[in-house]
Amino acid sequence: MTNIWNDTSREMRRLDVSEWETLIGAVCKDRHWTLIVIYPRQGKALYIDPFGATSGQLMQCRDKTRAFLRRKNINISRWKCETISHPRQQDSTSCGVFVCKIAEQLLLGQQVVFQTEKAAIDLIRLEMAQKLIDESDDLMDLCHACGDRDTSEALVDDWVTNFETMFNVCLFIQCAYFILMMCVLFFRLNAQPANVGSTGCV
Repeated sequence: MTNIWNDTSREMRRLDVSEWETLIGAVCKDRHWTLIVIYPRQGKALYIDPFGATSGQLMQCRDKTRAFLRRKNINISRWKCETISHPRQQDSTSCGVFVCKIAEQLLLGQQVVFQTEKAAIDLIRLEMAQKLIDESDDLMDLCHACGDRDTSEALVDDWVTNFETMFNVCLFIQCAYFILMMCVLFFRLNAQPANVGSTGCV
């Protein structure tokens, strides 16, 4: 959504907007998060700033979202941008939490209401972190360095722990193939690894 706001939404060229009732996303501008919700079939967009939207922001949102939809060949005769009543951000660091919580409540069809004191926002942060962990894929069988998945007994999928590079930095868990490639790179740079442990270099 930040790219739509900045008129650089090239990666959305293949998106067929007409297939969707709602497009929702966050905009980051000057390190402050805001929320845009586009309802193509209803001819409107919502702009939500955790501090409260200004008339200038609403006009800019209207112009940006309308231009985006026109580029997608969506016929817009009347287009408007409005905001909704919502809890206001009370500090300078929780805009992202507000945007995520408001987006969640809108998508669930709930009234946008939640507590805004520090303890309540901290609890929302913890709930968000827990949800991300609960919904994440198990990455224990992935190489932390190259992303390869351990799929066989072959040497290239062997896992090596606590391998120290020439910079003496632990890479945690990585596959033997990644280590081999790093060794080749080190030797090409005319540098010797400080310690390759028991794996050695081929």
